Amino acid sequence: MKEKDPTPIYEPDDNLEDQEYHTMGSTLITIGIAIALFFALADVLRYGTWDEFGIIQIAGTIGGVVMIFVGLVLKAIAGFRHHE
Repeated sequence: MKEKDPTPIYEPDDNLEDQEYHTMGSTLITIGIAIALFFALADVLRYGTWDEFGIIQIAGTIGGVVMIFVGLVLKAIAGFRHHE
């Protein structure tokens, strides 16, 4: 009769870090889209002018787009690391 090994072999999930990169990338993309759309819509509807909120709207739109690109880069890094 075979004896069972009392201590099971634990192999950590190597893809955990890649999954974290994917999750962070997806989160940044989602938040970036929401921010960019909010500020771009406010700019299109002329909610503010250059004197009041115009600079904040442009900065918010650019910040949202930057967050989208950072999220895409994180997802690309995770994809490249997964295929190594």
